[in-house]
Amino acid sequence: MDRRIFWRIALIGLTALFLDGALSFALQGVLITPRWQIAPSLLLLWLVYVVYALPTDWRMLVLGLGLGLLYDLYYSGIIGFYALAFPAVIYGIRWVRDYLPVNGLFAVLLYFISIVVVTSGVYFGHRFLGVGGEGFVGFVSQVLWPTILANVVVAGAVYVPCARLLAGWRSDQ
Repeated sequence: MDRRIFWRIALIGLTALFLDGALSFALQGVLITPRWQIAPSLLLLWLVYVVYALPTDWRMLVLGLGLGLLYDLYYSGIIGFYALAFPAVIYGIRWVRDYLPVNGLFAVLLYFISIVVVTSGVYFGHRFLGVGGEGFVGFVSQVLWPTILANVVVAGAVYVPCARLLAGWRSDQ
């Protein structure tokens, strides 16, 4: 991967990290209600699309670790969940992408799986530490499914522009 492209990926990832929080704050009345809690995951979406569409190397794992640490420090206060989850997702997608055709359906499917893994992993990590009091059924019905639904719709909507951007970067290498 070209160094310039890597830094562009990192810059957009950092922007997505802060955009996740900005959207959560600006739309808090819509995203967080007594019936559901939706967490925007634009950073995870960006990482999934980049790793799925571009040939990546070990630097993406380091970037995932760094962005995960920043995410933990900035949003959760418990260091480790996202710092482990993002590199794990990157590694998993790198492993499976050779067996899948590169198209929008599989990209969104991988994002769906990533959202389930990351959101559930963070939930179980918090439960292990005794943080959060909501039961599993409440988590699935009020947090997991609304988060999946909203983020998969966004993933489908932004796939074409992201795919075009990444295809241009792939041809630059």
